[in-house]
Order: sequence, then C-alpha cells, then structure tokens
Amino acid sequence: MSQILHGYDDEAIRRKLQDATIGLSFGRQAAQSTDGKTLLDLLIRLLARLYPRLFLAGHNAEGHATSLHDLARSINPDIEITDEDDATFWIVVGNDVPAPPYPFIAAGCRGWHGMVGTELIPVTDTRNPFGAGVAAALAAANVFRYIFVSHELLDSSAVLGSIPDGWELPAPSNVDIGAANVLCGLGAVGQAVAWALARSDVRGRVELVDHETVQLDNMQRYVLTALPDEGQLKTNLAAKFLAERFCVQEHPLRWSEFVERKGYAWERVVCAVDSADARREVQASLPRWICNAWTQPGDLGVSRHLFGRGACLACLYMPRTPALNEDAVIANALGIPDAPFLMRVRELLFRNDGAPDDLLALIADRRPEVDRAALMNFSGRPLRELYREGFCGGAVLPIGLAGTPQADVHVPVAHQSALAGVLAAAALVADALGLRPPRTDSLRADLLRPLPSGVGFQPVGAESGCLCQDRDYQRRYLAKWPRPLSVVAESAYPFRVAG
Repeated sequence: MSQILHGYDDEAIRRKLQDATIGLSFGRQAAQSTDGKTLLDLLIRLLARLYPRLFLAGHNAEGHATSLHDLARSINPDIEITDEDDATFWIVVGNDVPAPPYPFIAAGCRGWHGMVGTELIPVTDTRNPFGAGVAAALAAANVFRYIFVSHELLDSSAVLGSIPDGWELPAPSNVDIGAANVLCGLGAVGQAVAWALARSDVRGRVELVDHETVQLDNMQRYVLTALPDEGQLKTNLAAKFLAERFCVQEHPLRWSEFVERKGYAWERVVCAVDSADARREVQASLPRWICNAWTQPGDLGVSRHLFGRGACLACLYMPRTPALNEDAVIANALGIPDAPFLMRVRELLFRNDGAPDDLLALIADRRPEVDRAALMNFSGRPLRELYREGFCGGAVLPIGLAGTPQADVHVPVAHQSALAGVLAAAALVADALGLRPPRTDSLRADLLRPLPSGVGFQPVGAESGCLCQDRDYQRRYLAKWPRPLSVVAESAYPFRVAG
C-alpha cells in the first residue's frame, strides 16, 4: 500500500481499516453456478487479506456463505465475520438479490469477460473461470478505491475481457495445452495464474519454476496461501492446487539453473517474475511463445510475444538510462554505501546468503527510522528479500517512507496481482485454443481509477537495439523453431536472415 497511497501513514491506514466493514451479498445464481462460485472464491481470498471485518449475506444460499466464512478464517484467523448488517460498503454478486440501500459495487461475468458497475449484473454460468476472476479483481479494486482513495471513483459500468474484443472463443472444455509449458515465478502474480488454471477445464503438463519459499509477509497478496503455508516452497504450494488437472513438475530453481538442467526448448512460458533482469533472462533463452504478466506503479497487465513479431519481451524492459549495479542500489537503500560494506553486500548477493545479525544492527544504526524489531525478523534471509520486502515493500519502514528506494521491484496489493495473473492464465489457454495474435500485443489497466471504455489489447512494436534485432538470436530462434506457429493473420516469420 505504501507504493500506492501517497500521503498516508500507518495510523491513517489503521483507522480506515478499523472503520470499514465490507458486505458481500449473493444469492443462488452465484452460489449454485460454477462461475459464481469461482467469483466468490477469489473475492474472499482478496478481501480477507486486508479488511478486518466482513458481513456475508447469502440469500437462499446460507450453506455457501458458511463455506466462504471458513475460507476467510483459514486466511486470517482473527478476521471478524459479523452477524450485524453494519457494512460501510457492499459488493453484490448476481442480479437475483435486492440492491442494498448503501453504497455498493455490483459484479458479474459472462464467459471470458468480467463486469462491474453500480447496477446489478447477472452471473452467466459458462464454466469459464477467467471472466469470473476478472470480475472479482475489479470488484476488490472498487472496494479499495472507495475506502482509501475517493467515494467518487466507482466503475459505473465496466467490462474487461481476458481475450481481445471481437474474438469469440468457447469456454475451455477438456483443453490439452501440451507438455512444454512453464510457469516461471510463483509469487503474487504466479499464484493467481495457478488459481485460474486450477479452476479451468484444462489438462497438460506444467513446469513450475521458483527458488523461493513462502514468507509470512508475502501472504497479504498471495491468493493461494493460508497461515500454515509459511516456509513452504512456492512451487510446492502451487503444485498442490494444480495437481488434480495437470501433470506438474516442481523446480525450486532460478530460471538460469532451470534451463541449464532441463534444456531450452519450451513452447510456452508464462513469465510472472518481479524484475526486468529476470524477464530479459527468460526472453534470452528463446521460448517459442511468452506471456508476460506485470504490476508496476501506474498500471498492470499482460503482453503476448512471438519472437520476431513486434516487441519481444526484452523490448519492453530495455534500459533507458545508465543504472547502478544491483549491489550499489541495495547498499544505498540499506544505508551502507561505503566501500567495505558495499563489498560485503556484493558477496552476500553473489552467494545468496542470509543477512547476518551484525549487518542488520549496522543498518538499524545507519537508518534509525526503520523498525528494528521488524528488521531483525529478516535475520538469515537473503539480502534481496530484505530489500524487496523490507524497504521496497514497507515491512521495516514507516508507510510514508516505504517504496522510496530506487527499485526494479514493485510490490502490489492483492487485487492488482490477481488481475494480472488471471489475464495471463487466460492468454495461455486462449493460445492453446488457437487464438494467437499476429503481432505482440498488451493489455494495460490502472485499478486506482475507473476503467475507461474500450480498454483492451493493443499492438506493441519492437525496439531498435534489442536482442530480437540481433541476427545471431534470429538465426537461433529459426533453427530452434523451424515450423512457424499459425497465427490469426500471418503465416511466415517477418524477419529473414541472409546466409
């Protein structure tokens, strides 16, 4: 929240949350349909991570309200599920329940599309999780804006498609995505990808790549986690959700280690990593197709890439200005930029060793504004986690100061990551169904304000000087993938290599 809510401090956020009760109203239309249950599931996973008090109103659907209550408690055992109608803001799912007399946002879905607005919206049962997931994330975004930004920023009538406008696809039914699929990155966005895939009628093989474990300070935005999951490998947690439908292989490795051990011939990669360097590394290994999902200050979104057809993934993350090395960036943020400590930071990063207590004590002395007790909780954890979670994410800094270091990492709130992940999962399944754009395109959305009309996928051109313009990379890609994938409008690679 520190990277989103400028001008707030800890106490102001605490007061806003203590004064908020979020009501969730739904009836049989939502509780007895696959899409409605999916929408409600993700909504609870998002709301229970931030708001301390919920009121669940299941109209002729009391049994499902009880199951949502249990889900909320598994995420936050201290959450209050009140039995009094004292909601300060409502979400209404479906159009078979009365509109509340209080401020509310309505949510509904139809196939690949999610809808929110200020009038009731039906839930159409298509057995497609992607529109439902989009609707849940948009509804949670409206709650967040109402509580923290402005009462005037609700979506009056918004529709967001997880596939490009103008294209019709059936709901995924027993879709086989094949064997050479990789989900790289199982943090907040990657978990939302796994959540959506696990609820779709899709099968195949998925390689899960992430070298980290789940930490307590991850859980406010990781939609699959509950408190007992602390310390689990991220790959292991995702595998549990995906194993019923997919053949899953876990790889608790960095991308470079994964391709070194398992090879480079991957048909589809969903890239849900959290830095530009990691994305460039994925593109440099030349998968056939990449879907990139991101969150950053200002927007979130997805982009779909076939090498040589518009922007490659590295094009979107071309360095624009000279940058400090990673060790200097982190040492400056920690308040220890002088030579002997810079060298120590460099060694810890190189070895990926945990932060020692004496270095944490020095950081606390150099930066007295940090919460010393919170800082010491990072003892033994990799220095990159201290930088990303503690300083960029606000775990050790006051809200007004968090997020201010120069950073290649954006730490989003849960509904931002969820929307990016659902869109990425939809792109993977749509590609398996044959919807493949002729050139790179991307969808961007800013959830801090109402969605503009016409938001959707737009083409993205290549950048001069990028690796996709390099003839050695072009030759290697053509040798690696000699048979072009069929696309909507074109059937041949746009570049030619002499010789």
